[in-house]
Amino acid sequence: MEASVSIASFCRPEGLARLLRSLEAQQGAPAFEVIVVDNDAAGSAAAICDSLKNRLSLRYLLEPERGIARCRNRAVAASDSRFIAFIDDDDEAAPDWLASLHRVAVANEADAVFGKVTFRFAEEPAAWIRQSGYRDPPIVAEGETLSWYRSRTNNAYVRRASLPDKLAPFDTGLDLVGGEDIDLFARMAARGARFVAANACVFEYREPSRATARWLARRSFRNGGSMAHIEWRNRHGFALMTSAAAAAARSAGLALAGLPRLATSRAAALDCWLRSLESLGRAAWAVGFVYPEYRHRP
Repeated sequence: MEASVSIASFCRPEGLARLLRSLEAQQGAPAFEVIVVDNDAAGSAAAICDSLKNRLSLRYLLEPERGIARCRNRAVAASDSRFIAFIDDDDEAAPDWLASLHRVAVANEADAVFGKVTFRFAEEPAAWIRQSGYRDPPIVAEGETLSWYRSRTNNAYVRRASLPDKLAPFDTGLDLVGGEDIDLFARMAARGARFVAANACVFEYREPSRATARWLARRSFRNGGSMAHIEWRNRHGFALMTSAAAAAARSAGLALAGLPRLATSRAAALDCWLRSLESLGRAAWAVGFVYPEYRHRP
């Protein structure tokens, strides 16, 4: 196979079915297989995978021990394709998704290619939440070089030879925390990997529980910890505590700045508070506290 599509799935059989149907409808794609790693010990993804195994080159693997990084590693280890595409079980791929990723990767000799993500909501969130937490990403021309901090695994196409570890590239220490994707791509960038943008599009479906200010607050806090893990991992002692103190001060300043904005714009206030929580997440990471975002996911 030229490409393997890696899907880490946990208790989203309907979303997984939608995704697999979109993979079945791919047009102009290179020869590819689909590897689904089910992280639900009860095997909730098994039935939908079994129903489609004759319509896709599909392999189903069960990983009963909770952890998103170990699921991604299982899929990587099970594949020997030249490229590995990553997409999530709450996504739907456009018909030319895989073909576009492959074309850009080959034409640019890229180590990884990242496509576009468009949100679709079961219930449209309030306008002030949409304006603060779900802004459309900036437009990037196809083939343009991307920085590691704009990477993600819900629309990525990675050259296997560029992975720092061909069997287990994701850090399992982040299994229940998340951020294992950006951590990998930061390490790849440090080794000289080149990332480029593609017009390949996926649609990410958000249930109501992930379209609230509370969810955005938790995600912002966790994102701060993830960024600190990447950027500060080699800092210790006084240098680390200085960074943490600066992040805490920035968090307090942003929290206070949000208060007067509340009178005129809830969106502007929320934007301040989300940035405040991201800085707080950095400071918390420095003193050993991380938010295990994936521990309590249903």
